[in-house]
Amino acid sequence: MNFKVLFTAAILLGSMVWSSAARAGALPTEVIGIFPPDVAEFAFTDLRQARSMAWFPQLQRKVLPDQLRQFELFLASPGMDRDSRVEQVAWAMVPSSTASEFSQDAAASQETVVVALGQFSPESTAAYFKARKRTAVNVRDHFLYPLNGGSGDGGNLVWFVNSTVAVLGERKELEKLIGINDNEGASLLSNRSFATLISQANPRSVIWGVLNASRANVEMQAILPTLAGFSQSQQLFSKVRAFTLEIDADRGTQSIFEVICASPDDASMFASLLQAAVLYQASRVDQPHQDMTALLSQAKVAASTDRLDVTLALTDGQVVDLLQRNGFSPH
Repeated sequence: MNFKVLFTAAILLGSMVWSSAARAGALPTEVIGIFPPDVAEFAFTDLRQARSMAWFPQLQRKVLPDQLRQFELFLASPGMDRDSRVEQVAWAMVPSSTASEFSQDAAASQETVVVALGQFSPESTAAYFKARKRTAVNVRDHFLYPLNGGSGDGGNLVWFVNSTVAVLGERKELEKLIGINDNEGASLLSNRSFATLISQANPRSVIWGVLNASRANVEMQAILPTLAGFSQSQQLFSKVRAFTLEIDADRGTQSIFEVICASPDDASMFASLLQAAVLYQASRVDQPHQDMTALLSQAKVAASTDRLDVTLALTDGQVVDLLQRNGFSPH
């Protein structure tokens, strides 16, 4: 799952009016601690809120990880516990356990690991497999259940940490996470800078995400492509330390993304560059996406300490239109 698509959807979905009584979730430390320390991208969605929205099918198809859909179909299988349900989901891009050390394709060397939060019945799953004479994978007395009916040698599996937490992913990745759970390796909590950004996510946010430094660098290059041709561009983009986004349930039609920079001066510089880029694009008569530029021209761009904050509001009609385009880019 490409985080840029999440970024796209989060900006768009933020235009929906959320109830002030909405409750989403700051993730518990125990859940953050399931993930490995070398996470490149991390995201969270409160499905209890999202499922009630008209745009949920687009969100499900374009943003949410495929493993989640497989898991929900698995829970809905005849003979499974009917009360099982997924209420929240967190997922991350992590280095693949089978990736070549010399791989040149960073995206190809990443795997998605998903943690589903809700109400589950591991006992019912065990009984379901036993009744159908299907074999679960036993890893250190932790049982992994294939979601596709296979043997567990390929495809996605589910590991029930307990009756409220289920982890989804490929076998090698789940084995690594089981090792972390058994205190045999460092977890994401040891990555203090990244874990801090996760913990700072607003507990009322319906959707939020965090990019590490390398992915944030790429994201900023996509947002400010006109700078790529300058000799000092890489030095400039190296000032980006992380990238976050959130949809705050208390802020009505507002959605926010934030760029964490190396210093307050860098944040101010990027604010000026973004404002100038929007003005430049708006002045071009051959600009192919005038509607996008018009939207961005209304965005609030501000630098505060070492952070660049961008706030954007959209109407419901604009959300539907942009989701159908499957794209949102400031350039």
